[in-house]
Amino acid sequence: RAGAGGRVRCVWEMANTVSSGLPMGLNGRLYRRVCRRYGALVLANSDHTGASVAGPGVEPVTMHLGVDRGVFDPEQVQGVSRSELSIPEGAVVLGVVGRLNASKGQERLWAAVLRHVERGVGVVVGADLHLVLLGGPTDGETAERIKSMAAAAGATDRLHLVGLVDEPQRYYGLMDVAVNSRVDPEPFGLSVVEGLMMGVPTLVHALGGPAETVSDGVTGWHISDPSVEGFESGLTRVLGDREQWPAMGEQARAEALRRFSVEAQVERYLAALRAGGARS
Repeated sequence: RAGAGGRVRCVWEMANTVSSGLPMGLNGRLYRRVCRRYGALVLANSDHTGASVAGPGVEPVTMHLGVDRGVFDPEQVQGVSRSELSIPEGAVVLGVVGRLNASKGQERLWAAVLRHVERGVGVVVGADLHLVLLGGPTDGETAERIKSMAAAAGATDRLHLVGLVDEPQRYYGLMDVAVNSRVDPEPFGLSVVEGLMMGVPTLVHALGGPAETVSDGVTGWHISDPSVEGFESGLTRVLGDREQWPAMGEQARAEALRRFSVEAQVERYLAALRAGGARS
C-alpha cells in the first residue's frame, strides 16, 4: 500500500510456497488479490513456489537463487579431509546438508543406506558406503533415532554426524554424491545448488525446486518417491553410474556457473525489474 501510494513498484520475493491449508484455496486467493490490487511484481524462487500463487492477473517470474562462485569454488576451498572424519579414502561418501528433523528425510536415507549394506549391494559395486550429515541438532529425536539404527546394524563407523558448521563448502570435497532427501516439497533448496557449484552430483527428491535445478542423469539423479524404498532405488542407480560421477560433477559445476551464480541471478533480477516496470 505504501509503495502504491508513492507510485513505486512493489516486489515480492517468494521464499516459500503459499499454504493450501485453508479451504477453497483461500490463502492463494488472498495473496493474488493483494498482488493484483497493488501491482506487485512476484519473484518466485522456483516454478513450484510460483505455481502456488499464480492465477488470473498474477504471473510470477521464476527467480532461481544464486551462490557465490568464489566461495563455492572446488579449486580454492581448503576442504576437510576424510581422515578428519575417520572415513576411509576408498569409501563412497554420501552427504546431506540440512537440519536434522523428520521432514528433511535423513532417517529414511540412512535406512536405505543400511539396506544396501545389509544386502551386500555395496560390495558388488565396490562401494563402502558412508553417510555424512551436516546440521543439527545432533542430540535431537531424529539424530538419536539415526544413531540407534546405526548401532543396531553395527554400522556406527559408517555414520558421521558433524553438526552445525559455518562453512559447508569445506565438506563437499569429501563427498562423492550430495543428497537432498527432504520429504515434502522443497521450495528451492540452496544447499542443492551449493553442491552443484562445488562440482558434486546430487540425488534429490524431485518435488519442488530440486526438480528444476538438478538435471536428471546429467548433474544428478531424481527420485519421485521419498520413501525408504524410493531412496534405496535411487542409490542403486547412483552406484550403477559410478564411472560417470567425475563427468557429472564437471557438468554440475558448469551448469551452476551458468544458471546459479550470483552474477546470473543479478542479470535475471534486473531483467525482471525492467520488464515489470519497476524503478531502479
